[in-house]
Amino acid sequence: TTPLPPSSSQKSPKYKHIEDIIEDVWDRSMELEQKYYSTGSPKLVQTFAMNIVIIQFWESVHMRILEEQSRCHDKKR
Repeated sequence: TTPLPPSSSQKSPKYKHIEDIIEDVWDRSMELEQKYYSTGSPKLVQTFAMNIVIIQFWESVHMRILEEQSRCHDKKR
């Protein structure tokens, strides 16, 4: 197989830290919650629930990173 060509649009990442992802998804979730209270749309409940799953995923990734950093720091002592 041939390697992929370099991307012509070198976009910078949207997020610099995992905490930023978590915060953004929480913000969107709170907006969905407010829309749900005003509309009662069951579709919004589904989207809200999916956002909670996404938040849980990124929080678990963040915790694993912190644990690994802690282990590395302990080994250096």
